[in-house]
Amino acid sequence: MAIPWMVIAEGVAKAYQAYQEREQAKNDKDKAEQSIRKVIDAIDQAKREIINEIVNEIKNTRLRNLDGDVNGIVTIFNDYHIYSKDSYEWESEGERLRDLIDTSALIIGHFVAEFRSLNYNDERDFKFGVNIYPLYTNIVSVRSVAMIERTYTYGIDDKSRIPPMIEELKKHTRKMYDALRKRSDDRFGPLGAIFKVPPQPSGPIRIDEEILEPGEREVDAYHWIFRPSHGGIGSSRTCSVKDVFACEEERKLDMDREFLKYPGVQPVLKAKAALNI
Repeated sequence: MAIPWMVIAEGVAKAYQAYQEREQAKNDKDKAEQSIRKVIDAIDQAKREIINEIVNEIKNTRLRNLDGDVNGIVTIFNDYHIYSKDSYEWESEGERLRDLIDTSALIIGHFVAEFRSLNYNDERDFKFGVNIYPLYTNIVSVRSVAMIERTYTYGIDDKSRIPPMIEELKKHTRKMYDALRKRSDDRFGPLGAIFKVPPQPSGPIRIDEEILEPGEREVDAYHWIFRPSHGGIGSSRTCSVKDVFACEEERKLDMDREFLKYPGVQPVLKAKAALNI
């Protein structure tokens, strides 16, 4: 069963939207609670879709460790509630929020270390990076929501510590995008020409008949080879026109279309749009 990348991509967008909504809510308790629930749902869904599908497939200890980390964050934030300052729970919930922010910092540090050490040319490393990327982006959103919540509800300026975390995420988002684009584009062969085969003469050739030299053969069509999987069997895709420059553009459009369908691309595109990069 394939990972539902479109579903996970929507979760990435939903989590980042929750971060933005928590900023806009400021001291509105109901809206703040809604943004917290939204970011929890987003990360819980991404975790469920990715971890359950991948752990049993590749038996990856690194991914199992991250599963435990993410579970801890979801549990802590699930138990958090916004209370008024005059209630006895107010202080204890503030401590819970601090624990969440501190714990998520360690988890994000773990993710960042993994991404900094990735060799995108290595198949196993590349696949691991693609699989954990949505979890990384969602943990950043969770921590951002928690930091904004602590800023507005508890008056502690954690919000000012968010930009460096977002900049780090942007850096790894760009690298992941470039690696995915290269992987997808590498499945395409160069533009080639299919030549017409001149008919064999059935009788004497007239003196005034034009004979094409091998280098002057007439082009019947332009085409390129596409392989759905790396190292797999390719198929020829024929250009709709005979102009070489127009065909090169058509090939590039084909590459763009196939890139959008490449596994792991959609969460990265959603993150790029949200991060304005």
